[in-house]
Amino acid sequence: MEKKLSDVAILQSGLVLSRKEARIGDDAIEYKRLNLRSVEAGGKINLSTLEAYFSKSEIPSAQLTKKNDIVIRLLDPLYPVLIGKSEEGLVVPSQLAIIRVTNNMVLPAFLCIFLSRPAISEKLTAEDTHAFRTISVGAILNTKIPILPLDTQNKLIEVYNVNNRRIQLYHELIEQEQLYTDLVIEKMIGGHHE
Repeated sequence: MEKKLSDVAILQSGLVLSRKEARIGDDAIEYKRLNLRSVEAGGKINLSTLEAYFSKSEIPSAQLTKKNDIVIRLLDPLYPVLIGKSEEGLVVPSQLAIIRVTNNMVLPAFLCIFLSRPAISEKLTAEDTHAFRTISVGAILNTKIPILPLDTQNKLIEVYNVNNRRIQLYHELIEQEQLYTDLVIEKMIGGHHE
C-alpha cells in the first residue's frame, strides 16, 4: 500500500526571514537559525554553522524545529534530517521546509530515510528546469510513500542507524590514522627544516 506524503504528514515552509527580522535599536528576541550549510548529508545538523537571528516578535512554533520533525532543503539534494531533542527551537528559513508526520502508520525516522534516497531527489527535481534544481512543495506533498508494517519500519531504521554509526567510526579511524602518519613523518624529518 502507498499513500501520498500529504496523507501522512503536513509540510510547513520555512520563514521568510526579512519579515520578522529586528532592526537595530528594536527590542529583539534571539534565536538560532538553520541555513543550507547546516543541513548535511547523512541526516545531520551541523550545529557549528547555525547563525544568530534576531526577531522583532516571537516566531510561530510552526516555523521552529521540534523533536521528530523532518527538515529538508528545497534545493537538490534534499538532505532530510530528523530533528532530535538537542535541535529543537531552531528557526527554519524559507530555503528549507518542515515535515511533521500526522499518521501513526508511518514513523518519522522511516519517512526521513525514505526521503533521503537519491531516487527521490532525482524524481522531485526531474520536472524542474531551473539551474538551481529547486524542489516544489507540491511535488514533495505528492510523493508516494510505501506504508510498511511498523516492525519492518523499525528494522529498517535500525539497519540505517547501524550503517551511519559504522560510517562515523570509519571517518574517525581515518582521521586518527592521518594524525598518526603526520606524527611519524614529523618525527622522521625531525629538525631537518630549511
